[in-house]
This record gives sequence, structure tokens and C-alpha cells, in this order.
Amino acid sequence: MNGLAGAVNAYGGALLGKQPGDSSGAWGLGKAGGVLAGAKQERELRAASAAIRESVERVVELLRRERDIHVSLRAILVEARGAAARQLWLLGLGRPGALLQRHVTGFGLVWDDKQLDGVLTLLRKEPSITGGSDRSREDDLRLAVGRVLEYRVQRQATLEGEILDETLAGLEGLALAHAAFEAKEEVDLTRLETLVAALRATLDEYRGPSGK
Repeated sequence: MNGLAGAVNAYGGALLGKQPGDSSGAWGLGKAGGVLAGAKQERELRAASAAIRESVERVVELLRRERDIHVSLRAILVEARGAAARQLWLLGLGRPGALLQRHVTGFGLVWDDKQLDGVLTLLRKEPSITGGSDRSREDDLRLAVGRVLEYRVQRQATLEGEILDETLAGLEGLALAHAAFEAKEEVDLTRLETLVAALRATLDEYRGPSGK
């Protein structure tokens, strides 16, 4: 991924190397209102594009080959983080506002996290409706939220395969876009800005969950 990031930076640098109105004449107006690259900049862009495409193709090949292992490792990490979150919640740490808010606001009510403390105080005084006499309604709530957390963790772990497949599809699409760009006779810089933005977004998205 570092090699791909370097290629993207080189690509962006080549794209921003000249500005419209430059006296060297390296820019020209495109037929559709875009801006066409000069010969030197075009060579730099094509070289950077080829480097990006080759890096993307290597990443895709590696991920395809190690897909099952990659998905299993990511699922294990999700389950480990989820188990820690559930234990912390059952110990009384953490606030469930983000989980409960979805149930309240979906029917027109407004969620106020400040009200939660008062509600928990009242529930602490009420006997449990699901457990023994030594338990309170607050314990019931903690168990219920713990089950919701458990479900969300299981769901996230299950989705890891789909997430990776979507990432691979996006990377393959970028490789094809660069191959198409390299085959064109004219280089429209205005359109390339969109492609650079997509590349950076893909890198950020992949690096975020993977931590790489």
C-alpha cells in the first residue's frame, strides 16, 4: 500500500504541476471545456498512471490469493474488540446512547443523552423482571444492551468477506480506469482531478480499518 500511495502522490504532483494560463504553453483548452495536458506533463501523468495501475494490480492479486486468511484475521480482530467492548459495558463502563438513539429517533422522539443517568438511577431501584431478587432493572438493561453489542459484533464479523470483495471490486475498477486513461490520445486534466480524489479516498478507506 505504501508503494501505491507513493504512485498516487506522484500522479497528483504531475497533475498539479502546471496551472491554466501558464506562459509555457503546456496547457490547452479541451473541446468539452476541460484542460488538456502538454506533452511533458502528459508523459509524467501516463508514467504515474502506469505505476498506480501496476501497484493496484499487485494489491488485488495479493488480496485475491490471501482472501480467506485476510477475512478470517479481520473477523478475529472484530470479535476481539467486540468482546472487550461487551465486558467493559457489563462492568459499567461506556454509554449506550448511540445504540438506544436509533430506536428512539426512528419514531419521531428526540434523544437526550443527559436523561440516561436519571433513568439508570430509577432502574437501579427497581427489581429485575428477568433475573433473581438480587438483580435490578438496570442489570436487565445492561444484559439487553450486551446482547445487542454481541449481535452487532457477529454481524460485522460476517460482513468482513463482503467488505473485502467490495474493496477488491473498487480497486479493479480503478485499474481499468487507469488502463483506459493510458490508452487515450488526449489527457483531460479536469477529469483526472476526479480520478485522483477517488484514488485517495480508496486508500484512506482501506487504510482506516486495516490500520496499515
